[in-house]
Amino acid sequence: MSTSEIIFGLAVFLLAGTVKGLVGLGLPTITIALTSLVLPLPEAIALISLPTIVSNVWQAAVGGKFWIILRRQWPLIVPLAIALYLTVWLIGQKGPNWAFLVLAAVLILYSGLGLLRIGCTSTPISKSRWPR
Repeated sequence: MSTSEIIFGLAVFLLAGTVKGLVGLGLPTITIALTSLVLPLPEAIALISLPTIVSNVWQAAVGGKFWIILRRQWPLIVPLAIALYLTVWLIGQKGPNWAFLVLAAVLILYSGLGLLRIGCTSTPISKSRWPR
């Protein structure tokens, strides 16, 4: 990697980290979208995987309710981990050519849902059947 690519990567992570700190989300979306402009998509995904996991675990642990969050979210975490593994494996097998179309579709869907303010509703924790 050249010096300009490293500086660009650091600037992207600074921007994405600032957004995550202010809003609470957006680190992988911003990082993959911007780093894929200068790096191949498999490298961009590999670059963001560990920081995303670390920042999410950090957010859960800082609040002091890590095990409660883990018990509540495991039905979401397990399929996401499997999907991440399969995605990385497929990109390694098939190459990144098709992955740009999938990334573009996901980013357009994600931003469209945000712009239209379409979201999922959930039961407040106080009324949830899950343990607190």
